[in-house]
Amino acid sequence: MRSRPMHYCKHAEASPRALGGDDAYRAFCARAELLDRRSGYGLIQVVDDNGKRWTMITSDIASHRMFLASRDLTRITLRIPPSLYTRRREGWPDEWVESR
Repeated sequence: MRSRPMHYCKHAEASPRALGGDDAYRAFCARAELLDRRSGYGLIQVVDDNGKRWTMITSDIASHRMFLASRDLTRITLRIPPSLYTRRREGWPDEWVESR
């Protein structure tokens, strides 16, 4: 899968610590359809050229932080490496509905 330019909007981390506890983190993982990993996930929220919202997800928090630190986030367009952000989910976390 090739890296396509995406328009950066914001980034975050999802972990028990970042989300304020285990219950909030487990609820996030359920909505995101992710495994409950203690180390958490790195997220980048982007918009493609068609205006569609995407969340790029990685389980490699250290590399997520390095990727963000090495980029000029004031430049809106980023190439998101698919080898690092191995999961992509349509929409942003606040739009996801918990799967049942």
